Amino acid sequence: MQFGSRWEGKAEKWLKWVCADTMAPIPADILATGKWVAVKKKRAQRLYQVSAPGSLISVPVEAPIPQGCTVELTQLNINGSAWWTLGFEAFGSESCLTESLETVASWTSKNYQAQKLKAEDSSAYPIWLASK
Repeated sequence: MQFGSRWEGKAEKWLKWVCADTMAPIPADILATGKWVAVKKKRAQRLYQVSAPGSLISVPVEAPIPQGCTVELTQLNINGSAWWTLGFEAFGSESCLTESLETVASWTSKNYQAQKLKAEDSSAYPIWLASK
């Protein structure tokens, strides 16, 4: 997907697994399915409610809104190496997910002046972490 003149990236659809107990043991069948990597991260998030194409409003991150997109800028440290990621998480009605993502990412990209973000460098965390 293209956002403005300087951003492009891959959109993926994921099912989010949320565990309220951060001290809960990871089930053995999940541990057996892949490689685990220790990651330290600091993140900054913004939440935008999308009510119509091109129409967004910034709301508190905790706001219970039905349709929108979270923007997340994250600093990661893996094995002593520092990395930065930029992610967008659209949610709400299935028929409006792409519209929410495009609205928020395009609006966010308007003031970005640093290096071009290319689709070939775009991936979800599991794929990116597997390369580290």
